[in-house]
Amino acid sequence: MGQEDQGQAVLLRRLGRPQAALDKYLKEKDALHAGRKPREDTDGLTVKELVNRFLASKDAKVKNGELSALMRLDYGTACDCVIEHFGKARLVEDLDPDDFAALRKKLADRWGLHRLSKTIQCIRAVFKYGYDAGLVDRPVRFGPDFAKPSKERMRRYRNEQGPKLFTADEVRRLVGAAA
Repeated sequence: MGQEDQGQAVLLRRLGRPQAALDKYLKEKDALHAGRKPREDTDGLTVKELVNRFLASKDAKVKNGELSALMRLDYGTACDCVIEHFGKARLVEDLDPDDFAALRKKLADRWGLHRLSKTIQCIRAVFKYGYDAGLVDRPVRFGPDFAKPSKERMRRYRNEQGPKLFTADEVRRLVGAAA
């Protein structure tokens, strides 16, 4: 019997009401499997609520011409990563530096340094917005591991890539193909 099945069985026995026990388990399983204590109350700002408020704010800025549509797209991608990693129902006040370190590792495995750097900055902006807007009482602690790659590392990476220029022959072929 797997750990998940054992958890369901314990709840079924304890509550004596199979459907209520299953519902409770399904609600708490993410926290249990992540090694966290499930929260009894859901009072507080969830990740989904924070992301929705943040993106609504950015949408208004795009509409007013204060923010480019491309930057809004980057914010949307970062918010999708946050929701995918933490879950919609996770409370913002429950996030800790270990959570952000795991998120950074996941992002670093997926993308190169430039995209990683931009996404980390966008994610930090989401949580700073929550504090500045008074949605959370204290700033979120990201920890030392949730940092953008250093400028030195970025320069080394860029130099390793080499120049990205078209030769005259490549430009002629591109123009010829476009005509």
